[in-house]
Amino acid sequence: KDIAEILAAYPSANGSCLGSALKSASEVLVDRGGKVIAMNSSVPLHGLGVLNRRLNRVVAKSTGDAVEMEMLQPVDEFYEQLGSFCANELISVDILSAPGTQTLNLDTSTLMRLPVYCGGRNWYFPEFVADADGDSFGKCLVKSVTEIQGFDAVVKVRTSSHMKINHYCGHFGRPLLADE
Repeated sequence: KDIAEILAAYPSANGSCLGSALKSASEVLVDRGGKVIAMNSSVPLHGLGVLNRRLNRVVAKSTGDAVEMEMLQPVDEFYEQLGSFCANELISVDILSAPGTQTLNLDTSTLMRLPVYCGGRNWYFPEFVADADGDSFGKCLVKSVTEIQGFDAVVKVRTSSHMKINHYCGHFGRPLLADE
């Protein structure tokens, strides 16, 4: 049998298994560190990190109503936890999301938590069309592959004795201290 016959025998399914693929890639890089580049075009509906389709409503301009605010909040902690795991193992994850014109909602508010926690990047190409967006997608992919990245840097911030830092901002993982 040739590959076309084998693939034709499998039923087609909508959605991806992005969470399982990212978890597997991160487990391969444990104790080595490195970078994972994932390309995604649909909502993860299979395996780990399954995300249910949320409202298929395009949020073009925020009016501040409760539905829009809810859509901008992450719905699952899987990608956040995977990001913390990757940060501790010195693994960076870049996600290039390119849904086609038929995909209205990719739930980027949940998916982007992973790159935020482990020092990666999230590129989003809404209503991706290869002829129109292929060059910019290619440039982002080349940048992701060729950029220099550092891991395991330490920055120590000192404050006066009566001040305490209780909020951290940025793309980094932070080990929990014993007194937290």
